[in-house]
Amino acid sequence: MSTVFADSLYWIALINSRDQWHERAVSIKTALADTSLVTTDSVLTEVANFFAEYGEVMRRNVRAISAYAFERSIRSHQLRNQCLWERRRYSK
Repeated sequence: MSTVFADSLYWIALINSRDQWHERAVSIKTALADTSLVTTDSVLTEVANFFAEYGEVMRRNVRAISAYAFERSIRSHQLRNQCLWERRRYSK
């Protein structure tokens, strides 16, 4: 199984149907169904910040996508270590 890093552009486009990259993100999501996605807490924080003023519906979508990303990504031992490292780095 291959591993792909999902940056904030991917998540923002996937969540926001009005984004210019939305259709591409949806097709990529379908194409990568059997691929391990890797992302970081920093990316998910950036996505949450981007949608912070979009209202409750969009914030619910961000929470759902974040949970989806976490579930897909946490299977990777490497990502778990990266997330833990980032949390330690930013909590100081």
